[in-house]
Amino acid sequence: MFLITSQPYRCPVAPYEGALLAADLLRENGTRVATHFAIYTPEQQPMPSAGPYAGPELVSLLNREGIDVFCEQTVERIDPDGRTIYFQDGQSVDFDLLVFIPPHQPAITLGQLGWIAVDPVTMQTQYSGIWAIGDITAITCPWGKPLPKAAIFAKNGAAAATTNVLNYLGQTDDSAALSGSTPEHTTPPGTVATFSLSPIPGFTSPRRRANCTTTSTTRNATGGRCGNVGGPEYPGITPTSAWSDPSRPRRLRHRLDPRCRGEWAAPGWRARRRCRPRVEPAPRRHRG
Repeated sequence: MFLITSQPYRCPVAPYEGALLAADLLRENGTRVATHFAIYTPEQQPMPSAGPYAGPELVSLLNREGIDVFCEQTVERIDPDGRTIYFQDGQSVDFDLLVFIPPHQPAITLGQLGWIAVDPVTMQTQYSGIWAIGDITAITCPWGKPLPKAAIFAKNGAAAATTNVLNYLGQTDDSAALSGSTPEHTTPPGTVATFSLSPIPGFTSPRRRANCTTTSTTRNATGGRCGNVGGPEYPGITPTSAWSDPSRPRRLRHRLDPRCRGEWAAPGWRARRRCRPRVEPAPRRHRG
């Protein structure tokens, strides 16, 4: 059993990928049929910050692999001797082996929940000349969900904060914004690879807010779905390319596989990527 005890926690995809990897390992050992997998989480859906479409798709993937997912399950207590988990709604479930994510709390006590509030674009705190980056920060996405505590955001936040610090010190005229590019890698059984690129609306580009998930299950083919661009969720957004807009700062562009090029396919505004195998150049021969 995989258990998420509370939110937020580091690397939102980790428990779900861990369940897939464990199930695949037992399948190779010939013991998968005799094993039941389940994931319990307090989230309304897995990875809510990735938008309304990534979570249901992930649940479908897990269910196809025989892994049950139970959402909105908040832990009240765990009985280690009886191997029983008690939830706040009065239900309980027994387990043989428990893999769980413990509650997270910051090492520094600031604010109501202890996390440091920063500007979601510049990473500056409420105090002039002080910036904060990484898991200690609390950033709310434009649609009300907390920004995941993932390494990619710490890296992007560090780049934005560094540029803004130099600008504050008068060392450069440039300023930077936090990038919302969120590549997540999972490896379902029986596939070569899965790559998910979920742009964070409002962070990836102030003018283009897309919510896309592109999944590749073979080396040279991709399939993806982009939902509700320009619809009621993100009104007034023109369905133009969110991948390679030349007017956007280079630091905010998505870094796609060099074999691939991204574009919007009209009509329907569905994300489409065409991948081609890498062609290695022939070695040069020098004449003696």
